[in-house]
Amino acid sequence: MRLYIILVTLMVCSPLFGAGVAEYSESTDVFELMDHVTRWDNSLTPIYRDAWVKKFSLTLEDKSQFSQYAAIRKKSYEKSPMGQGDGSDIFGDFPKGYDPFSHAFYSSKSIGEALRKLEKKGVTAAEIKFLSSFYQKYKKNISEFVKESSHFSVKLLDLNKDWKYSAMDKSIKKAIPFILGKQGQKVKILLRPVWWPKNIPPVVDIRGPYLILRYHPLAHTNNWQISTIGKKAIMAILQAQPKNQRSNLTKVFEEKCKGRDIELQSALLTLFGEMMPAKYKEKKKFDLYQDWGPSTFVDIYLKLLFPLLETEIKNRGAFAGRFMSTASSLCRKVHRLAVVP
Repeated sequence: MRLYIILVTLMVCSPLFGAGVAEYSESTDVFELMDHVTRWDNSLTPIYRDAWVKKFSLTLEDKSQFSQYAAIRKKSYEKSPMGQGDGSDIFGDFPKGYDPFSHAFYSSKSIGEALRKLEKKGVTAAEIKFLSSFYQKYKKNISEFVKESSHFSVKLLDLNKDWKYSAMDKSIKKAIPFILGKQGQKVKILLRPVWWPKNIPPVVDIRGPYLILRYHPLAHTNNWQISTIGKKAIMAILQAQPKNQRSNLTKVFEEKCKGRDIELQSALLTLFGEMMPAKYKEKKKFDLYQDWGPSTFVDIYLKLLFPLLETEIKNRGAFAGRFMSTASSLCRKVHRLAVVP
């Protein structure tokens, strides 16, 4: 019998719960904790490692185990096209931190299920054996953190309810095919809450179509900050564009409004992640002329973009078509107003 088969559930509750876009996955929770504790990549936040060291002493054996894990993790990440997240364009940085290795954990209920997926993806038998023994070795330590995650079961009911009530679900479903076209048929945004220290403000990280909600299960979950999560979802969709589409749209925009990348990004996140949900929720009571942007430039820009977006969606247009072409021209006009007396 393979070693990973005997891995037991770390928590007393069901490893996957929360009917809706937000679900708790034990494998995601455990993976995020240990992936950061090992510090396999310097870009990862040190917060998990700091919390671990504060609770447990770090032995030479631990350092050796962490190094072995890091070697496996780097090998998988560096050889995957999904892991090549260097560079940026008008939509921000290219995706980073998401590859078949991490996907196996995000898409699974348990560590055992994730390891079986890794085996099918070509991770060697020796590496699977090490990973299985690795999680088994630190099971007790891991439980000291994720045992608090049992509270997510109730809290996620509120998150899923608020997500639907805010019309964020409807907005995301509209945004995906509009921005990604046919490729959007395979994309579904999923929320995965994971344990996070209560003394650190919540953080939402993008991992492909998964949003990792770093929230303390009790201290942070009375306010899920739907608008913030929604904008991160839009950012994930924008990052999911094919590289050639991102490249072409970058050229189109920079030809007309070079230097306004930050304003464009801010506008797009608010347009799809705040204005569109508000329109679906408020319907005829929706007020386009309230303040939307963090600056006068972005606010005026948004008031021009929203009617354009409504028209393009109604006419089944495409983000990479008339919308971005017109959005680039509008940006240029607002820019001229901002700099010319």
